Amino acid sequence: MNVQGIYHTALQNWANPVAADAISGEGGDIEPNDFVTQVTAADAVSIEAAKMALQQSQCADIRALALQSMVEHSRCADELQSLACRKYLHGGLDTCPDSILIRDLHALGPQAFDRAYALSQVRALEERVELLALAARQLDDLELEAFAHTALPTFRQLLKMALGLAAAHPAR
Repeated sequence: MNVQGIYHTALQNWANPVAADAISGEGGDIEPNDFVTQVTAADAVSIEAAKMALQQSQCADIRALALQSMVEHSRCADELQSLACRKYLHGGLDTCPDSILIRDLHALGPQAFDRAYALSQVRALEERVELLALAARQLDDLELEAFAHTALPTFRQLLKMALGLAAAHPAR
């Protein structure tokens, strides 16, 4: 599978998320369990993809993004799990990573892997920033809303890093 195919697969299968507009309740508020499910699933996939990038990539910039991504997604997952458990929310806490993206990334050579990883991170982080921004404005739970508001700058920074990497690793 080529890099564009991996990117397309990543877009379709990234943690198999519920689209941001599909997690809204009747009043337009985001449902807390759906938010927890989507963020938890995306964190699990991002952590697995980052581990893979640390193992497979020889590029310092890709490895730096992977390490930062793994740290931030792990921190986010831990904070959200703690908050969700306190609030008796159980959406997605046992979610396993979507193996399609991981399997597709495994099949690539080093240069194609770096490009596909960077592109998948751009898309995933765009979705994360969009979801956190929406949650920070509309989530019907003040603690989860505060969580989203606090996490947003971190994921915006990761998105900037990923955009830079995507530009630095063009298709060949």
